Amino acid sequence: MNSYLRKTLVMLPALPILGTGASFFLIAGQGTDPFTSFQQGISLRTGLSVGTASLLMNILILVFFFFYKRKLIGLGAIICTFGIGPCIDLSSSILHQLFPGPQPPYMIVLFMVAGLIFKVVGLSYYLPVGAGIQPLDMVATELGHLVKKSYGVGLTIFYLILLLGAFLLGAPIGIGTIIAAVLVGKLVDWFSPLIGRFSSRLAGNTPPDSTARA
Repeated sequence: MNSYLRKTLVMLPALPILGTGASFFLIAGQGTDPFTSFQQGISLRTGLSVGTASLLMNILILVFFFFYKRKLIGLGAIICTFGIGPCIDLSSSILHQLFPGPQPPYMIVLFMVAGLIFKVVGLSYYLPVGAGIQPLDMVATELGHLVKKSYGVGLTIFYLILLLGAFLLGAPIGIGTIIAAVLVGKLVDWFSPLIGRFSSRLAGNTPPDSTARA
């Protein structure tokens, strides 16, 4: 129990990091990652905030995996399900206050780069901890298993499916969406062994968990 509590506490910093990554893509206005873009589409169709749409979508995926593959659900999965959405709303509010109004092109590029960095660092940090994974990563991990490839490949496949869904919902899709769909999974596969070594050590994992390479 103490070991699992330690892993959960080590995982917590990933939530604001991932939320901030999504918010940087949102404020750039050039399309966010496909998962968030799909949630934007839901928001446009329902009037819900992006954070609330994120929460509802995560709950639906969590319920599916509760019946399909319950072993993927841990305390970390529950925390991510209810924590990511509010982190997106909070960080978006802060960024809009810090950077009000239209931004010059170079700032938009910086926002997209920052969004990509935050997303990759957040995923690479928390996946190897072993406290449970967020619903999005349950799907990505399972898709990776199905095609006998890495987590990153599974994430890319899921992102492409969500990209189509976002398009059909009329969500804003731009270069940021394409960048996230193509690069996030690949970069996480590259950087998770490095960043994950640090988070695994903090979590007391010996040897490091291999969630990101599942």
